[in-house]
Amino acid sequence: MNSSAKSPLLPNRWRHMKHACGENPSRVFGFSRMDTQWNFRKAYNEARKIKDKQDDYCAKIEAGLWNEISSEYPESLQWEALVDVLRGKVKVNNHCYEAVDFDQQIRVVLFV
Repeated sequence: MNSSAKSPLLPNRWRHMKHACGENPSRVFGFSRMDTQWNFRKAYNEARKIKDKQDDYCAKIEAGLWNEISSEYPESLQWEALVDVLRGKVKVNNHCYEAVDFDQQIRVVLFV
């Protein structure tokens, strides 16, 4: 009852992440709207690269190409949550003030 262990009988629990854009980051960190979107885009691009390497690694294992695997499983603690966003395992809550912010957020995710 007081354990954080997941029961195998229950469905997977969703993880959540919040993306704040527009005025919140600008006020706190001194970023402009374009700076914020650039940082989102840069982060998602890094996560995509890691996800692609993981997919290639797994494809080689599934194909039985053990001799072609030259390194450990590619992962990064820094980008792990965003990789899971791209895999559909994490739900994202966007907190934006203007339509242009939402538009930029959608562009970031669609074109990663």
